[in-house]
Amino acid sequence: MKNIFIAASPNIQKDDIGLIFKNLFQPWKWKKAESTREFEKEFEDYMNNGNGEFKALAFDSARSCFFLYLKAVGIGKGDEVIMPSFTCVVIVNSVLATGAKPVYVDTDPKTFNIDLDKLKEKVNEKTKAILVQHTFGIPVNVEKVRELVGENVKIIEDTAHILGGKTQEGRKFGVLGDASVHTFGIEKMMTTMRGGMVLVKDERVYESLKNKQAGLPNFSSLRIFVWLLNPIIWAIATPLYYVGIGKLTIGRIISKIGHKIGAMGNMVEDCEYGGCWPEWMPAKMPGVLATVGRNQLKKLDMFNEHRKRIAKIYDKELGLEFSKISGYTPLRYPILVENPREAQKALKKEHVILGNWYNKILFTDEKYLNELGFDKQKYPDVQMLAKKIINLPTFVGVDENDASMIAQKVLNYL
Repeated sequence: MKNIFIAASPNIQKDDIGLIFKNLFQPWKWKKAESTREFEKEFEDYMNNGNGEFKALAFDSARSCFFLYLKAVGIGKGDEVIMPSFTCVVIVNSVLATGAKPVYVDTDPKTFNIDLDKLKEKVNEKTKAILVQHTFGIPVNVEKVRELVGENVKIIEDTAHILGGKTQEGRKFGVLGDASVHTFGIEKMMTTMRGGMVLVKDERVYESLKNKQAGLPNFSSLRIFVWLLNPIIWAIATPLYYVGIGKLTIGRIISKIGHKIGAMGNMVEDCEYGGCWPEWMPAKMPGVLATVGRNQLKKLDMFNEHRKRIAKIYDKELGLEFSKISGYTPLRYPILVENPREAQKALKKEHVILGNWYNKILFTDEKYLNELGFDKQKYPDVQMLAKKIINLPTFVGVDENDASMIAQKVLNYL
């Protein structure tokens, strides 16, 4: 039976493994900046469609990109940054790290995006920026956001779920506001295993960020080694995950040992769930990870066309119409069910591990919400979504038959 794991380095293919394996044994090249510079230029060209309006800089993560951009435009204590309520704590931490206050807007249950009807009431003289997250590849109307927040509020797009998607006019999401942040984590639209990019329209802000980047440390060699190991371990463990007796299987043993010795990497450090900012961040993106990113970028459009095809099957089987939305480019396919845990169990029996973004508010424990400035009583829609959400896989390893089988199983829980 085929194993489909939504979060096990799903974009990594044989050519990527070969590239990673080759570089694994050349540690003297890991921190060279040439490949990072080339990745920045190639990403810049890709996002701008060749016109050069936005400029790119690579860092250790999208959250570092967001933090550094906010600092570069002078946002800090006494300022407010509007955030989606249906998001991950780590991007909120970027705001907290500047000293500014995150101001949340409830979520539209139909789009999983910020509810534009509730946005205007959050804007005041303290509002300096807004993060526009195109959740699950469902686009936000950035022009409408501009009308609501005014010309003086910085619009920063978050392309974590939609990277490579285009508007009807052919512009990429990520070049519609003042800046954008892009993540290349193991579960995202493309991967460097760990890393992010910021795109900036203002030349002065770009120069400020470039100067900041030059003075940052690299990842440690140990962190680089771990992130190079991650996709290799998953490439071995995934097909063998259920080979064995009961829970004593080859793949599980490999995965458990990998996690136990810290060889699988950690996208979110434990303290981040409570609002902290890790001491080693921000940092530069090492050249060896950028090399993987350059290879992945070449395949991004192919990945996205595949995701759209799989989403159309889910639409047809589940009676939804996400694929009819202009610009829709799904990282994952969201669906609300009455009993998420049982639905996940049913698919697990078919060797399919679903996703659970964001089955907890801000994807963290409730005990931390006060520290994150979140009063859950004010946001009933996001509470409802968190209780019912599951995500279906769309990545390149999922074929049409897989998608149909997954949808048929999910139908039992609607």
